[in-house]
Amino acid sequence: MSNARVTPQMWVRRIVSSILLIAVVAALILGGVKGYGALHKRLSAHQEKVSSTNVNLPVSIAQCRGANLEVTTQFDPSVAPVGSGTKVDVTVTNRGSEECSLETADVQVSLLSGEQVIWSPTLCSETWDRQLLLGAAKSWQGTLSWNGGLYDECQSLTGGDEETQLIADEGTYQLRVALLGEKTAPDRQLLVTY
Repeated sequence: MSNARVTPQMWVRRIVSSILLIAVVAALILGGVKGYGALHKRLSAHQEKVSSTNVNLPVSIAQCRGANLEVTTQFDPSVAPVGSGTKVDVTVTNRGSEECSLETADVQVSLLSGEQVIWSPTLCSETWDRQLLLGAAKSWQGTLSWNGGLYDECQSLTGGDEETQLIADEGTYQLRVALLGEKTAPDRQLLVTY
């Protein structure tokens, strides 16, 4: 084995090399931090510019025209026992070539005995009143439930004891639909039997 001696000159080289290595690493770290800061500042300025130019503009959608709408109804069941009522499915279809908006309140459904309205759910139901967006050739369907009782506008009619609701007698009743104030298709008939 040879006994190698470390000369003072080697110590100086090692110390200078270590100092240079530490200086290079420190310069890299400092450069990375400054580069990240500059990039972050640039991105923040860009984000602020984008945010300030992004204005929420309202979207204008045309009101549906009656000529472009079709309203159909269906009873479920179409023959109902006295006092049991029925469900009425109402479908509104946009036959136009563009989307449009419609308030469901513009679709009035009434059940009549002769010319007397005995049930008018679309005037009274809070869940019926909503804004619809109908795409071209698209439909919306809603269901109304009649309990078989008699109503005067939104109030159920009661008997002499003021607690028992009067019910519709046996007979044929007409379901009338009006869209935007205009009667649509012919009345549908509902048969109430014993």
